[in-house]
Amino acid sequence: MKMKRKLISGFMTVALLVAVLGYFSVNASQKTLQNHIGKDSVALATAILSYIDRTIYMRIEQIQAFAADMAEQEVFCYIYKSAHIGSEYEK
Repeated sequence: MKMKRKLISGFMTVALLVAVLGYFSVNASQKTLQNHIGKDSVALATAILSYIDRTIYMRIEQIQAFAADMAEQEVFCYIYKSAHIGSEYEK
């Protein structure tokens, strides 16, 4: 075999070996990256849902407090009107 063919076949073998190892390396890295991104996405979604849940609960409490205040105001208005209507008839 000529020296030129030996050199070319040697370089081609090394290039093919590097290409195959590079392919497997990139493929493994891609799978690992997808797994980490998936886990981080789940953690982020859990945190966001927890925040949304707390916010909704807080809003419900605010609405309940507002409704209770409105009910108290209606009772006080009724008592106030009843007291003043009765006092007008006494005059």
